[in-house]
Amino acid sequence: MSNPQDPELERYYNSLIDIFLTEGWKTLLEDFTQTEETLRDLVTCKDEKELHYRQGQLDMVGKLLRFEEGIKNSYEDFVNDSRL
Repeated sequence: MSNPQDPELERYYNSLIDIFLTEGWKTLLEDFTQTEETLRDLVTCKDEKELHYRQGQLDMVGKLLRFEEGIKNSYEDFVNDSRL
């Protein structure tokens, strides 16, 4: 789909979608999925400071794991808006 109103945004989405198709991206997601599972073991936190640090780590890992879905949803909206 081409959106003549914003070709730069279309290139942005296409470049990210190209990344999502690579083996490297799939490997990265597998690694971060395993990391997330490890980080969820909050019993090992020694104190409140470590718990808050772990929560921050989980937040960032979660954002990365949801990034592809968010970009694809945003791209779908972009394509649908260009059809109007």
